[in-house]
Amino acid sequence: MRNGTKSRRLMMVACLAASVALAACGGDDNPAGNNANLSANNGADTGEPDTGTPDADEQDAGDEDGGEQDAGDEDGGEQDAGDEDADVETCEFDDMLSQAADLELDESANSWSLQAETGAQMLSLWIGKDAGATGTGSVDFADSPLADQDNALVVGRGCSSEGCDAYFMAIGGSMDITTWDKDTAGSFEADISDVELVEIAATANGFERVDSGLTSCIDSLSLTAATDPMDAFPDVTTCDRDGITTAGGNSAVPTDSGALIVEAATDGQATQDFLSLQIYPDLAGAATSAGTYQLTDFNYATCENCLLIYAGCDDQTCQKTFIAGEGTLEVTNAGTVDGAFTAGEPFTAALTNAKLVEVTIDANYDTEVVEGGESWCISQYYWDGAIQSPLP
Repeated sequence: MRNGTKSRRLMMVACLAASVALAACGGDDNPAGNNANLSANNGADTGEPDTGTPDADEQDAGDEDGGEQDAGDEDGGEQDAGDEDADVETCEFDDMLSQAADLELDESANSWSLQAETGAQMLSLWIGKDAGATGTGSVDFADSPLADQDNALVVGRGCSSEGCDAYFMAIGGSMDITTWDKDTAGSFEADISDVELVEIAATANGFERVDSGLTSCIDSLSLTAATDPMDAFPDVTTCDRDGITTAGGNSAVPTDSGALIVEAATDGQATQDFLSLQIYPDLAGAATSAGTYQLTDFNYATCENCLLIYAGCDDQTCQKTFIAGEGTLEVTNAGTVDGAFTAGEPFTAALTNAKLVEVTIDANYDTEVVEGGESWCISQYYWDGAIQSPLP
């Protein structure tokens, strides 16, 4: 279940921080990649493994004297990790990124994103739909907080199965998009050049620039990827499954992020189906008061009132996931006090004419319709109960 709502670009970096394998970062449901390539031609490479921390013995990429101490280094010895002197590892990306392949530029409701990992390095590109690049042409990376960037580039260095030693975001440089076919199995090609990157780290408010952190750069980098546009809700649903009968009543519980999760399960032995209504009050249009709401957004990353069925579930996994893209939710009691879902308050609502389709949902919550998958229709369903205390 979604843990509240987040900026998509921050979710992108959180996914980077959580796992080295960006292909795995999309979870078991991540679409298979298509043929693509990534190549780079950057600055001086010493041949040493990149540990993600400054190496006192490594020649400065910008040092033309081949070994003299930087004039700005006052301690005469090993560089301090917090030293802002230019003697830090820079432009070390050519040996790793040139090996990346099978890249996809994936569309979500509010962005296009590309993620890649090779060896001990990772790269993630985020293009926002609101004000980011919309087609071919050149755009600049901005020197601004990651959450404010319309086109964001993030690189992880010194990565292993435990994570990366450091993460960097672009604050300068440009991206020239030469090809962008947004149809299924289309192509995306771009040349990235003269990129400056600064170290970032996770904070309570998202990812922020590290004071006196490390720096890095990419002289040039060519990206080639297949495009994977967001699915549309099917025009025709065949109602392979019809209706749902739950047992034991509904459980309506607020999460620590403020969302309300209302769940009920079918009566089963080996496996059960779970009907899950999830309301996210941070999003406009969430059912936080009495009224009628249309279930039209079937992308789990963006739906404010999400209706899902987890089917064939045992103690470990569920065989299938369904999500509604049609239906009407009529709320008579939202169970809120001052806009917040509150324990002890009644939650009563009715669902009519809901249509759900079988989907896969990745770790960024983006949703894709299963080709040839089932559909599930529910003509009527009712919720009536009190909101319980949040889970500990």
